[in-house]
Amino acid sequence: MPDVLDELLEVLCDRLRLSDPIAVDTLLGRLGGSRIVHGHTPIASVLGRDPRTITEPLVSDDGRVVNVDHCLFGGGPGFVTRLDEIATPGVTRARTA
Repeated sequence: MPDVLDELLEVLCDRLRLSDPIAVDTLLGRLGGSRIVHGHTPIASVLGRDPRTITEPLVSDDGRVVNVDHCLFGGGPGFVTRLDEIATPGVTRARTA
């Protein structure tokens, strides 16, 4: 298990590493799950935008990676998002009445 934790820390501590589909495949394959939700890298920095314009998560890799770092420290307004409303490949949601 320590090898898996080392791998997890390596991927999560390396900014922009989750933009690499191979890293995402490896992490999800080793730990399970269908999506990685993180707040490690400010969306404003990734997109080169003013933090005040960030009002929703940055979804990438066909919905498998969701960045929720709204950059409050930089003046971003913040947001709340429902993960069940973001489509994930290969996941079928149960219908509710």
